[in-house]
Amino acid sequence: MRRGADLEKICDEVYQSYPLSRMGLLRHVYSHYRLTHQNRIAYFWLKKADFDRVGADRCDTEGLIDHIRAIAPVVVACVFEEVEPGLTRISLRSKSDKVNVNEIAAQFGGGGHSAAAGARISGKPLSVQRKVIGSIRKALNAMG
Repeated sequence: MRRGADLEKICDEVYQSYPLSRMGLLRHVYSHYRLTHQNRIAYFWLKKADFDRVGADRCDTEGLIDHIRAIAPVVVACVFEEVEPGLTRISLRSKSDKVNVNEIAAQFGGGGHSAAAGARISGKPLSVQRKVIGSIRKALNAMG
């Protein structure tokens, strides 16, 4: 700032300005997220068609998972993203130190840390979803 940086402009561009394509994805998230397991699991899908419909790309997905993770009863949030037909990228977030999403991601060849992890999983989308949600349910049941 001493050298002339415009703090107001920087804050506006970094924190208060999203491309329209990102807002299209956000609308999709709020319209299509699902809750399961006594509302302790929240998830949504991002398919190639969703990106194409709003003119978005992968960089527009940053932080979208936080919108469903913030729902009060949710313990684990998951995003299923179609990378290509037969390949799904998952992102997991946990709000509890009793549910380690790194361990869940590791079951699918992925990794991360206890509160945030991910993996790429081959298979049909519904099969991938069933397996991942099943693993999350097991982890939630183990926490009591």
